[in-house]
Amino acid sequence: MAVKPENEIYKLFEIEGRQLLIERFWNDEDDVDEIKMTTSIDGLTVSTQIGYDSEKERDEQFAKLDAEFAKAIYKKLNFLNR
Repeated sequence: MAVKPENEIYKLFEIEGRQLLIERFWNDEDDVDEIKMTTSIDGLTVSTQIGYDSEKERDEQFAKLDAEFAKAIYKKLNFLNR
């Protein structure tokens, strides 16, 4: 049985032989709904978060994330490997 989009908590993309994990995330420390993006570059884990004012706003943006967005984010996170 496939997971319904509203129940999806992460998306995993493969780009240039590497993986990019994008998660719906709740930051307990700052009380913020976030989208968290993580990849590994030559043994170094690189992660960034985008915070939202509400869970609804975060979830709407998360639903829009696709392979094209993942490629763009991967290139930005991969700045150390140039």
